[in-house]
Amino acid sequence: MKKTNAKSWLYKVMDAMPVGIQFTSIDLMKNCHSETGQTHMPSTFTRHLRSYRQETGRRIDCVKKDKSLYEVTG
Repeated sequence: MKKTNAKSWLYKVMDAMPVGIQFTSIDLMKNCHSETGQTHMPSTFTRHLRSYRQETGRRIDCVKKDKSLYEVTG
């Protein structure tokens, strides 16, 4: 089975995510695992999320830093 690239998986998911959705890096990790069968660390998704925001200009705000809770705002 081909290993899934966490970055490309995240970009695909974020492109489809509607405004107003809240999520954590743990949510991303669990969803990626359930869809691909592979586990990546939550910090991997946080790192890729930063690059996604920079590359696309999409607004994704951290609403609770201590819980690593994010919200798509634009």
